[in-house]
Amino acid sequence: MGRSSNFNRETIIEAGLQLVREQGESALTARTLGKALGCSTSPLFTVCGSFEDIRTEVKKAATRVFTEYVEDSMNYVPAFKEFGMRLVKFSIEEPNLYKMIFLTPGNKSLIAKPDIREYIEAMKDTYGIDDSQVNILFDQVWTYACGLSAQCLAGVASYTDDEISDRLSRQFTSTIIYLKSGVKTDHTRPRLRKEGEGPIMPLP
Repeated sequence: MGRSSNFNRETIIEAGLQLVREQGESALTARTLGKALGCSTSPLFTVCGSFEDIRTEVKKAATRVFTEYVEDSMNYVPAFKEFGMRLVKFSIEEPNLYKMIFLTPGNKSLIAKPDIREYIEAMKDTYGIDDSQVNILFDQVWTYACGLSAQCLAGVASYTDDEISDRLSRQFTSTIIYLKSGVKTDHTRPRLRKEGEGPIMPLP
């Protein structure tokens, strides 16, 4: 009984966060967390309730780490590019936290995408685009940045800051040109090519 008084909620969650950081989300169990704290599992449930509550709080703590990692991106120009670069770099520097935040099934209610309202407004003002266009722009660049992150997580690529910057610039610029051109996207779904048929989506 006296042993459990040595632990508070913050200590337990911080230990859980560190466990995920070092070993991945699958390592976060009552047994491994108790071992990391040097106690039985009983204090964990006494202080925090169910282990699912602990898991949820650790995910929130991981999200706060990411938020702090990107929070001053608005002080840079262009801000959204800095944000994108930090997203990719976070996947390199904190791979297990990145996986927990962005790649855990059923995590949509916790964090689907970070709060990017400031970045959205900045892009609208800078590039003179409307709400519909800026949503397309964000989705395209966000998806591309997540793709770079996935490559880094899988170990199939390793990018320097300059390489991340160059790739994000090309994707961003191509999307802006597309939005400004007024060209309509062809939503034709792929089908088997007919004999002698040429391309069905020629460039304008």
